[in-house]
Amino acid sequence: MHLDETVADMFDFAHRQLDRVAPPEFRQNAFTTMKTYYAEHPLSFSFIVVQVIFASMPVLCFIAFALSVFFAFATAFLFMTLFWAGLAFCILIPVLLVTFGMALFTWGFAVAVFHLSRLAYTAWIPISAGNRGGLRESRPNYEKDYPSFCTLQPSGTQKDHLSPPAQDEQPGDKEEGLTHGAPGSDLNAPDR
Repeated sequence: MHLDETVADMFDFAHRQLDRVAPPEFRQNAFTTMKTYYAEHPLSFSFIVVQVIFASMPVLCFIAFALSVFFAFATAFLFMTLFWAGLAFCILIPVLLVTFGMALFTWGFAVAVFHLSRLAYTAWIPISAGNRGGLRESRPNYEKDYPSFCTLQPSGTQKDHLSPPAQDEQPGDKEEGLTHGAPGSDLNAPDR
């Protein structure tokens, strides 16, 4: 019983596929045309039928061979593709790890250079008119950039040696070559 249902399902499936390729009206018209041709030209019709019957076997074998070769090469191609893709993937993972490390090192180096150059820029100023060079007062920028850290020391408790001269003191009041040193030190004092 089970085999009969399977065969019936297969015939039903084949009939539906045939209906999709050639609708029943088209098949009825073709059958009527062949019947008319057979009635009018029986010899030529029998010749065509015999040729179709004998040619159908090699044509069907050729189609089966072509499809089997196609699927065999497609399967082999698929497996070869998967093999080489897997091998390339096994090489890609370590290469990506190395490039990730290189990129991380380059990024870290760039960030460190950026922060160090910004720190150097805020600490040193080039020699310009009215300023003899040396350290720039970095506290205002530092207090503006990091206000919570600057609140640890109360401002004004001690004089910072990095501070510029008072407003009433002119840069030319001191001798040439003077720079700001530590509080209480005199850089122009003679050597003892």
